[in-house]
This record gives sequence, structure tokens and C-alpha cells, in this order.
Amino acid sequence: MLAKYLLMALALTGGVRAQELERRLTFLVEPASAEVLIANHTGGYDRYPVQTQRWVKFPSPAVNLVIEAPGWKSQTIPVNVNQFNDQWPTTGTLKLAPASWQARLASLPRWPWLLILLVPLAARARVSRAVKPPPAQTSQPVNQLPWELKVGEEFASYRVLERLGEGVSAVVYRVQSEDGELALKLMKPQHFRDAEVLPRFRREMTALTRLRHPSIPLLMDFGEARGMNYLVMELLAPRSLLDSLRSGPLPPDQAVPVLKQITEALVVCHGQGILHRDIKPENVVWGLDGKVRLTDFGLARPHDASTLTMEGSLLGTPAYMAPEIVQGYPTSPSSDLYSLGCLAHHVLSGRPPFEGESPLAVLMQHVNSEPPPLDQCPPQLQDWVRRCMAKTPEQRFASSAEALSHLPAGDL
Repeated sequence: MLAKYLLMALALTGGVRAQELERRLTFLVEPASAEVLIANHTGGYDRYPVQTQRWVKFPSPAVNLVIEAPGWKSQTIPVNVNQFNDQWPTTGTLKLAPASWQARLASLPRWPWLLILLVPLAARARVSRAVKPPPAQTSQPVNQLPWELKVGEEFASYRVLERLGEGVSAVVYRVQSEDGELALKLMKPQHFRDAEVLPRFRREMTALTRLRHPSIPLLMDFGEARGMNYLVMELLAPRSLLDSLRSGPLPPDQAVPVLKQITEALVVCHGQGILHRDIKPENVVWGLDGKVRLTDFGLARPHDASTLTMEGSLLGTPAYMAPEIVQGYPTSPSSDLYSLGCLAHHVLSGRPPFEGESPLAVLMQHVNSEPPPLDQCPPQLQDWVRRCMAKTPEQRFASSAEALSHLPAGDL
């Protein structure tokens, strides 16, 4: 048994270390076809294209960066990750040396060759006196990233009104359609290389098409345009439940309606055989009607699907993760109820139930520690949170519907 927990701790430590050494930066390297190779915990290498800002994972503070490109001499450079800001090198651009005459030719200035080509073309045009229309203006400005849409620009059948926010793998815009104003979530194309991101995006679209409830964002449309996947849903307020909690906990009479709406959303999810698997305040967003919506179904999966994990790490958020997931057991609707209890504890106390110096320390508290008491809350509400956060699934509510039926209502 001790060996089992030691192995589990080592596996979790690998995942935690990767999270603690994650940086969002740009590698400034020429040529543009170059890639940066960084050793990972599996004994292989992670490859990162240059020139575009992205999240990069490092196995330790001191690493060797291997920069290579076909036809160019590769370089291996030792660096200290803690000295990075938002780009490497911190000043200037690293230029690889050509390894062949073809690469040397490609590195020469292009204007002499263009001049040689343009002179006879200009002479021919003068002789023929052919009048040619000016080149059409492209809808994509030079050096503009494909997912950076401008106000007034048309994308698919939608007109962009405002940029609402950006995450690691997607950008969200407020758009105008025939049905009114909606939210468009646009996936960044470079993340298609990630074996996890694109399936997560498609799972979110698939899950939302099956879920219909006032506490779940209404999916209006999804598809692909300009080589990018997108989905369009109802427009929500630019404020999450976590934003509301930054100023302190919600009083019980305000917290209970919020918890009721989230639990109702879970009843619908579980009724369709879907587990959310990442319930937390960041994923609860206020609607324009003043009620909350349970969002971000990127980790959602059918209850009968195989366990979804990434090598060396766990999917989910440590502060709200059920003990059985930490111990390596399959997820279930009861795991969502535990996360709901952690969220409720955060809403009522103003902070997550477990905190620590590292994600691993937080995860082990879920297994071995009891959450702080909610003395400021009515006993009936304390009992509800305590039962949701029971250490074993058998001690929790039998279903999300039962949890909803036992949630206190009326005057507290």
C-alpha cells in the first residue's frame, strides 16, 4: 500500500512540476521554419514552432534548448527558465547558420532576384500596354494572426462587434447575427497539433448540443471557417462567479440560489450521461438575466467512456478534485458532486476548502483532511456541503437530483 501511494505521489509530482514551470512566451528564431525542442518527462522531446506566443512546459529550471530547422545548423543552448520574461532570447533574434548552399541561397536578400524577374515583366507590360486592375485587397491584414478578428470584420455569417477575452487555446468575440448579439468562441489553429486540445473543443460542441437548460449556455451554431473551428452560443456577462468572490463570500441567502442553478445544470448533464469534470467558480458565468450558467465543457465526457488523463498528470483543477480521482479511480457523477461541494464551500467561505504551497499538497488534503467548518452558515446548509464533500462516493448524495432535493430553500 505504501509503495502504491509513493508511485502515485511520483506521478502527481511530474504533473505538478510541469504546471509550475509553464511559461507563456515567444521563441524569436530565424529562419521561421525552425523548431525548439525541449526534453519532457517521458524521455522524448516537445516541439514548439517559433515566432508565435504559446504556453511552453519545461521539465526543470535549467534546461537545454535544441533549435533546429531543415537545411540549417542546429544549436543546443543551456538556459535558465527563471530568467525568461515573455520571449527568448530576451533581446534580439537568434539566427541559425546555413548548413548547405541551398540554405545559404535562401538566406540571401531577395530583392536582387526580384529585380531580375520584374525587369522583363515590366518591359513586356509596356509593350503590350495591357491595363491590369489593381490587386484585390485581402481581408487578412499583413502580420495579423488569423484568430485576431477586427471590429466590423465578417467571420462565417457573423459580424464582429467586440473582443471579449482570450485563453490559451481560444478567443471569444461578441458578434452580431440575424438572431441578435451572440458569443463566438474561435479555436487558435496552432493548437490543432496538440492531441488533447482539438478533441476537447469538439467534445464541448458535442456536449452542448445535447444539453438544454437555462443554467447551461445555449449553443446556437458551430462549424469551421478559414481553417479554424468555432462555436456560437448565447451572450453572457463578462463576469464569472470567481470574480464575484474576490470581494468576499456570498451570504447564504444569495449563495443558495446560485448553488441551486448549478445543481440543476448537473442534473441535466448527468441525465444525459455526461460528466462535467471541472466544476469550479471560473467555469460558472453570470448571464445577462442575473442568473448563472455552468460553462466550459472541454473536459466533459460520456459516463461510460474511458478515463481521460494526460501522461504524467491529471485533468481537472486540484482545488476542486474528488479524492477518488486523486487516487487514480474512475470518475463518476459522484465526483462532480464532490467538486460541487468544494465550489459551495468556496462560495460560502470566500476561499477554496483546501490550500497549500503546491498542487500536490492540495490534492493530498482532499484524500486525508477535512475541510474547515462553515460556522457562519445555517446547520442545514453546512450538512449539505459536508455530505457533498464526503471522502467516499458512498457517503455522498446518491445522485445530483437527490442533492438538489436536499438543498435548503426558503428563509435561512
